[in-house]
Amino acid sequence: MTTMTEPEKDLEPDDPAVLDRIEAMLDAAARAPRPMPGADLMARIAADAEAEAAWRRPRAAAAPPARWLVRLLGPLRDAVAQLGGAPVLASLAVAGFGGLMLGAFPPEAVLVLEDVVFGADMT
Repeated sequence: MTTMTEPEKDLEPDDPAVLDRIEAMLDAAARAPRPMPGADLMARIAADAEAEAAWRRPRAAAAPPARWLVRLLGPLRDAVAQLGGAPVLASLAVAGFGGLMLGAFPPEAVLVLEDVVFGADMT
């Protein structure tokens, strides 16, 4: 009896007889007919696959309850959609903020243009 640490003495990897024996075993295994699984095993595999697929299949989302916030923001959501959605709303917000900043802290060129158009007596 050999232990796991002792190599087998009759199997030398470089021995041509051993390599021929291995080749013969592999060829015989390749030519042997492959057994087909039984119908009961295939039915169990199909049932397991169906159970796994059903578990992973997304469930239909339940309709959220109509709460006061949803009823309040529903018309706002519709108005934003009529304007063009979130990108248009963001553009309007940026333009509004820019206009507010120009009105609160006007550059010198805007003040000169204001003097020319409206006169120097406007404050």
